[in-house]
Amino acid sequence: MSTSKPVSSWVKSAVLTAGVSALLAALIGWAGVGRVTAVFRDIGWRGTAELFALYAVSQLVRVARYRMMLAGNGCRPRTWDLCAVVSLHQIGNHVLPARMGELTFPYLLRRCAGTPVERSLSVLLVIRLQEIAVLGGLFVAALVFVAPGLAGQSRASPVMLGGAGAAVILLAVVFEWLTPKVFGLLARWCRSPSSPLERILPKRWTARLQGTLLRLAEEAARPIPMGRRAGLMGLTLVLWLTMFLLFHALMRMSGYDVTYLQTIVGSSFANFSQLLPVNTFGSLGSLEAGWTLGFSLVHVPAQGALATALALHVLVLGFLAVTAIPSWIWLRTRREP
Repeated sequence: MSTSKPVSSWVKSAVLTAGVSALLAALIGWAGVGRVTAVFRDIGWRGTAELFALYAVSQLVRVARYRMMLAGNGCRPRTWDLCAVVSLHQIGNHVLPARMGELTFPYLLRRCAGTPVERSLSVLLVIRLQEIAVLGGLFVAALVFVAPGLAGQSRASPVMLGGAGAAVILLAVVFEWLTPKVFGLLARWCRSPSSPLERILPKRWTARLQGTLLRLAEEAARPIPMGRRAGLMGLTLVLWLTMFLLFHALMRMSGYDVTYLQTIVGSSFANFSQLLPVNTFGSLGSLEAGWTLGFSLVHVPAQGALATALALHVLVLGFLAVTAIPSWIWLRTRREP
């Protein structure tokens, strides 16, 4: 019995590694090794440094958003601690599948500043919903100008794509409104006689789960001042415009003469795949599929688009490693306030 778990873990790790390696090999094989290496050669070290500078700006904007949303809370972490948390949270989202990396944010905030899990999860939820709404708004706005060039050139109707973007904005608003109500209903369901949890779990566990859900409902229902919401909207807009500038620079460095608005339309599919809980381990495959589909719509050859997606993936993981390693060391060695 003592050796079964290590062996099982080793087998699972080996199977996962083999699957990811096979998927990566298939993607590179379809894009063409020559195309992928040509993208890295065209970007070069100078281009990598420029892209890293843009990504660093986006990270600082993320830190500013969390500081704004945690303002007025006695458990807000110090600035450098928050920078480290945001960095580790970001790499967790890129490496762990199904958005499991989101769990690193409440965990690290709890460790750093004692921030209640319910508070950090509520802040994270508001920020994610606003990211989806702003991304959908930018996508629809860009599509208005790009659509004439798409008409008759793609099976996807510009009207349908624009409608999908508008629906995303509406869903984000509705979901934020429904969230506290859903948590409240789940809390009541946990202790109802018809709930299977009462028969499966000990009473103290169901009571604890109900308390957590009630606190989440309370946090989600907490009104956000209009000034803070406007500031958050402004920072989220700056974040997306910076990321689109990074994507645009990468495409231009790779030799594709796309406009900034075409970049917004093309990369939005990959961005939605990153925001929603559908990404795979390391986000491999989901990012590339969305990116390739999006840029194919604006007339970038599919294999060339896939090559740039693979290059972007490698560069972003490299940028995150550069910031995550010192962040991990900082949180391990920092002095308590």
